[in-house]
Parts: sequence; C-alpha cells; structure tokens
Amino acid sequence: MRIIMNKFSAIFFISAVAFLFSSCTSSISIPGEKNRVVENLAAEYYNIADAYLDQKNYKKAMEYYDLAMTDESIYNQAFYKKGYAAALAKDWAVAENIYRELLSQDSKNTNFATALAYIVAQSGNLQEASIMYENLVKENPYDEALAKDNLLIYISLKEVDSAILAMENFKLNFPNSKEITTLKKELETIIPKDENSQEATTDKA
Repeated sequence: MRIIMNKFSAIFFISAVAFLFSSCTSSISIPGEKNRVVENLAAEYYNIADAYLDQKNYKKAMEYYDLAMTDESIYNQAFYKKGYAAALAKDWAVAENIYRELLSQDSKNTNFATALAYIVAQSGNLQEASIMYENLVKENPYDEALAKDNLLIYISLKEVDSAILAMENFKLNFPNSKEITTLKKELETIIPKDENSQEATTDKA
C-alpha cells in the first residue's frame, strides 16, 4: 500500500508541477519578452512605411514612421524618414520642424541644412531662406545647386544687386553650366529695361 501511495504521490507531484509551470508561463512575462515584441512590431511598421514611401503614398508613410518610433533602436531612422516623407508630401510645417530638430542635433550636416533651406523657401519664408542659402554658399562655394537656388531666391525677392552679383559669381565658378542661359533669362525679369540693355552690351563685349 505504501509503495502504491508513493507512486501516486510522485505522479501527482509531477502533474502539479507541470500545471503550475504552464500557469506561470501564461501569466508571468519572461524578462525582455515585451521589449522584443515592441521591437519586432516597430520593425514591421518601419518596413510598411518604407513600402508606402516607395509607392509615393507619403501621408501613409508618415503614419507608419510614427508607429515605428515607439522603438528607441530605430527612432532616429524613422524620425528622419518621416521628415523626408513630409517634404515629399509638401507638408512643409511638419518637415520644417523635423529638419530643424535634426539640424540642432548635427549642426554641421550640410544635407540637413540644405533640405531645411529648401523647405523654408517652399513654405514661403523667402527672407529666412535667403539667409540660409547665403551661408550655405559661403561654406560650399563650388556647389552648383546651392548657387543656383541662392540666385533664384534673390530673383524671387527682387533683390536686383544681389541677384546680379550672384549671377556673375555663378558664371565665374560654373562657366560650362547649362543653367546659365535659363538663369540669365530669369534675372532679366527683375532688371529694369535700361540696365538690362546695358548688361546685354557688356555680355557681348
């Protein structure tokens, strides 16, 4: 009888332990499990956002980059990509806030500074954009795209003297540029007729 009871007790003990373990694993979280779930989910959101970005559905991409930012390990990438998507969506307010934040973290990043100058110009704040482009051109005098945008901002602001000087510098630094003819025509739209004819004579000489 004692042997039978001992066997019964052993079987009961094993069954009880198995039940207890299964109950614990279902109710008690494993250390790090929650973080892994968040990371995996955020990574999926990030991939979905990238897919929407490729499809040029920029608004949807921005939504999913927001969701991806719940994971600190990919926060910076998702934050940057959201700003990029916002600029492509022409959501200038969101894009400007993001690129200002990015630039505050990396003040020497020319790409961030250039993107912000463009965004500020597109949002209609030409005066501030002009200052930004002036600084960028000083720091990168042989960047043709920056020189072009700087000149076009002067033209948009109808700052004739600054535009003429920028045009001369452009021709000097990029004598073989295909943009010269187009830029000269743009410049002519803000130059008074008498000055325009005088400049044409100078160019021929």
